[in-house]
Amino acid sequence: MSQVQQLIAQAKSLMDAGRLADAEATLRQALIHQPSHSELLNQTGLLCFRQGKFPEAEELFAAAARVNPAAPIYWVHLAESQRGQGKWPQVIESAQRALSADRQFARAYVTLADALRTLHRVSESIAVYEEGARLCPKDGLILNNLANAYWSQGRAPEAIARLRKCVEVSPNPAFHSSLVYTLWFDPDKTLADIVAEHARWSQRWEAPLAGQRRSVSRPRDANKRLRVGYVSPDFRQHVIALFMQPILQLRDRNIVESFCYSDVAAPDFMTERLKSHSDHWVNTAGMPDAKLAERIAADGIDILVDLTAQMFRNRLLVFARKPAPVQVSYLAYAGTTGLAAMDYRLSDPYLDPLDTPTFGTEKVIRLPETYWCYVPQIEMPEVAPRPSGPIVFGCFNNCAKINRLTIDLWSEILRQLPESRLRLIVYGGESGNGHIKQSFQQHGIEPARIELIDKVNYWSYFPLYNDVHIALDPFPYNGGTTTIDALYMGVPVISLTGSNGMSRAGVSILTNAGLPELIAATPEEYASKTVTLARDREKLNALSASLRQRVKDSPLMNAPKFVRNLEAAYRWMWNEHN
Repeated sequence: MSQVQQLIAQAKSLMDAGRLADAEATLRQALIHQPSHSELLNQTGLLCFRQGKFPEAEELFAAAARVNPAAPIYWVHLAESQRGQGKWPQVIESAQRALSADRQFARAYVTLADALRTLHRVSESIAVYEEGARLCPKDGLILNNLANAYWSQGRAPEAIARLRKCVEVSPNPAFHSSLVYTLWFDPDKTLADIVAEHARWSQRWEAPLAGQRRSVSRPRDANKRLRVGYVSPDFRQHVIALFMQPILQLRDRNIVESFCYSDVAAPDFMTERLKSHSDHWVNTAGMPDAKLAERIAADGIDILVDLTAQMFRNRLLVFARKPAPVQVSYLAYAGTTGLAAMDYRLSDPYLDPLDTPTFGTEKVIRLPETYWCYVPQIEMPEVAPRPSGPIVFGCFNNCAKINRLTIDLWSEILRQLPESRLRLIVYGGESGNGHIKQSFQQHGIEPARIELIDKVNYWSYFPLYNDVHIALDPFPYNGGTTTIDALYMGVPVISLTGSNGMSRAGVSILTNAGLPELIAATPEEYASKTVTLARDREKLNALSASLRQRVKDSPLMNAPKFVRNLEAAYRWMWNEHN
């Protein structure tokens, strides 16, 4: 082994031991003697990158690439250091240089396409991913990210096809979770199809961990102070954080001792706010599942709450190890996780009616009134009078929820009201999701009547409601937070009820807000209710003016009562378990 190789090996040993600064010092000493050694430059850059020293890393990777421009990995590392600084044009250029060096270097396709998608150039990113998938057909990350790009355009069938291929060529629990979650967005998939894929996930990834399941017991004490742990990557500016704030802030400290296991890599103001309300805060970013399960068990958690289900960056393999005696899924979405180790799933009487069979592996616990508790996180703008002129419909949900069935029905509504328009917030706006206008055009709706707005920040989002008369709830995956946002901003929401919690969120929210007349049982009734309300401006304006107060007076915003109901549910679970 050469002296340089020995130094690199020594630095890697120091790095593995967590001594990053010492490892960097070792390599920098070697660079004094061999300043043009490309791999030495690259390894030193990697150490700087791991320490968050992106400008220094960029300089080192650039030097390595100059010495050996035929090595695509150096260009990709350079691109990633530039990404850490938000230098997106340079990221694109460096990734393209990597592909010039090697057209089959899969990581370069991912880096380039991810940068384009970050810049909201979604259609361009899909073209890059597709080329990468053609040249690197067994690279799971390309297929997974390609599927996510299709999903963000509301093209669930295309996303599902790529994810099935992804899981086939690159078996991975995260990729498989992407498939499971995406199935909810395809209107052609039945509940049986979706539950079956959850079961396959459990059999493939949970079952092998059965030997690691802990036999945890706690002293039988019906009135003990419960140690409740919450596991999430979304303790940040995210809807999960919005709904978690009252749960942490208003908890009865004599009943619940809270632990937050936070997988947030980049904390923000919401992270700090939640942290201030929690008894214990554990940063779990980068912590392996097995180690996190050990930590939870060591903390003596009584009830462990999953807040992610099968969504991105879930920790279901922690729950599969059963580190707590009682485990419950909540808030991510009103559906099953598929885990045998998950004891309960929280719901409400409208998401899962008492006279309807439940589905999934968990026992369903219905909170008495509402699944959600809404507390605005910023100073909200006042509700403005609805504008005169043509009716403006709106849907500010994730574009992934806009499918062929919603477009069919919304087109029928627009045909019946020929002067009306539809406003959508979609990732990338016109350039990212222009295909949506084409879909409406196939139904005879002029493209000029469809307004596509790029995603905006939290503070700019709420004023957009002031120009909307009626919000249209998508289906079969209803809106949740967005529906409450619309009502709070004075915009009535028409919702089509479905057969499971994902398609009954509108029923839950509108019933709790005292607005059952806005719920439709059939697509025909959905169109009829929408058109009738749009044509009655006097009624529409009066309803709009009353909505904020209705929401404030409803269970949706009675935070103290909601938290007491939630804590009662925890107590019931604990006592049933014991």
